[in-house]
Amino acid sequence: MLLEGSLSILCPSQLNFPEGVAVDVDGAVWAGGAAGEVYRITGDLFVVPLVKLSGRLLGITPAIGGGVLVCAMDEHRVVRVEADGTVTQVGPGDIPLPNCTAYDQHGNVWITDSGEWVERDGRVLRVDGDGNSTVAADGLAFANGLAFSADWSTLYVAQSEDRDVVAFDVAADGTLSNRRVAISREALGAAVPGDPLTDGVAVDEAGNVYVTLPRADRVVVATPDGRVEVVCLDDGPAKDTAEIDHGQVLRSPTNVAFGGADRRDLYVANLRTRHLAVGRVAVPGLELPGQRR
Repeated sequence: MLLEGSLSILCPSQLNFPEGVAVDVDGAVWAGGAAGEVYRITGDLFVVPLVKLSGRLLGITPAIGGGVLVCAMDEHRVVRVEADGTVTQVGPGDIPLPNCTAYDQHGNVWITDSGEWVERDGRVLRVDGDGNSTVAADGLAFANGLAFSADWSTLYVAQSEDRDVVAFDVAADGTLSNRRVAISREALGAAVPGDPLTDGVAVDEAGNVYVTLPRADRVVVATPDGRVEVVCLDDGPAKDTAEIDHGQVLRSPTNVAFGGADRRDLYVANLRTRHLAVGRVAVPGLELPGQRR
């Protein structure tokens, strides 16, 4: 287990079932709510939404130059939210189900469009600096979280419907090729109880790939040598039950973000809580383009 110590709670009972989480260039923690709330968290008490969009908000990514990118599912678009509350659109405004974003080393924005469940019509879009959008990959089984490797040569994409994570080779021009299963459903199922449905993806400096499993109430990593290890599960029982895997601190984890001065603070968004979970990990997360000054 890579978590050092226990999980703690950030913003107890103050967030509206957050699904996305990010840490920006200034170290502020951002989260999104189930009714369009965008939270910028610089303390633990009396957190109120910075702005309010429409519907459930999904993935959040620190934006280059400050603020964050937010996937607004019901608005069918990705927006940039600045620290002063300014909202601007990024890329097309007709994405069927924008779920997660990531920057590449050139500043292009990559977006998963999940598509419809069972239709296998999920896509990965690439948006350049001029706002032009290209379909980089299609035919995915509900494309969800995505993240690049440290050298930008590999793109990881979670397929929620297939309960796995696939990887692509990334060419210099952004072309994707050599699609393969990087973390299999069988490997995840052997490591955790319950349904190993995959959601968020992140990478640390050692090449470990973090994957959130909301239906198994676990965060796991796939190590470079192919092992799957549990990073964290809940520390205590839920109300009126003795089960430790459906507790009050970690419950349906959907996305993680690395923060703190050493990027070893792990923030976990929980779909079925009103707070974020926070822990310390041994290996720093990769510094994202939106976290660089």
